[in-house]
Amino acid sequence: MASSLAEVKALVFDVFGTVYDWHTNVTKTLVTHARPGSPLTRSQWELFAHKWRQGIYTYRNAAVERGKYFSPETIYFRTLEELVKTQDVNEGWDDAEMKLICEAWGRQSPWEDTLSGMELLKANFFIVALSNGSAKDLITMNRASGVTWDYILTSDLINTTKPSPESYKIAIRLLGLKPEEIAMVAAHEYDLEAAKNQGMKTIYINRDTEDTLVDKSTLRGRFDLFIESGGLQQLVKQMKTQSG
Repeated sequence: MASSLAEVKALVFDVFGTVYDWHTNVTKTLVTHARPGSPLTRSQWELFAHKWRQGIYTYRNAAVERGKYFSPETIYFRTLEELVKTQDVNEGWDDAEMKLICEAWGRQSPWEDTLSGMELLKANFFIVALSNGSAKDLITMNRASGVTWDYILTSDLINTTKPSPESYKIAIRLLGLKPEEIAMVAAHEYDLEAAKNQGMKTIYINRDTEDTLVDKSTLRGRFDLFIESGGLQQLVKQMKTQSG
């Protein structure tokens, strides 16, 4: 459904996975907290991290369907607690240690194309974060990495999470723009489908750690722009082409 993005004035970004690499630090933290002699290899911890992420999606989406809101910290802890049980992981973690492990979600590093890409995009667009994370985590990560935003919207600030329609409606309302003047930028199919339902333009950023259960070859024609590689640096080039 590729279409013109020439009227876009604001880019609203998903954060975890799209702008920041969550997988590297979450895996590193899990490995660090593994007990001496743990039978799990690093590759198994990498897979565990993906399963944790999928559990977070499932838990959050179920909450959205029920009209419920849970803080990011609550979701991280409950899903880790459940995964440890279902995967029969016996690392001897108590609640206090699992809470420490959950803090890994607030210590992500940006992808290598993020900083330069964001700075160039700011010359022509409002740059907004729309994240299911917490304001505290985003502020901490932004200060550590140098990523800056014109506006930050997090689940604890707006009291709802994506993909609830209200998340996107709030972003549209606060920006004071028409939906078609705003593009949602994400590495997740579900996020862009929900944004599209609210009339927003959609830009898919392909990241190796994201949508691992999705056949990405089916996504190209469904969104206004599909960035195969190059991340935000490639997005800069594509947006210049769109603006003529």
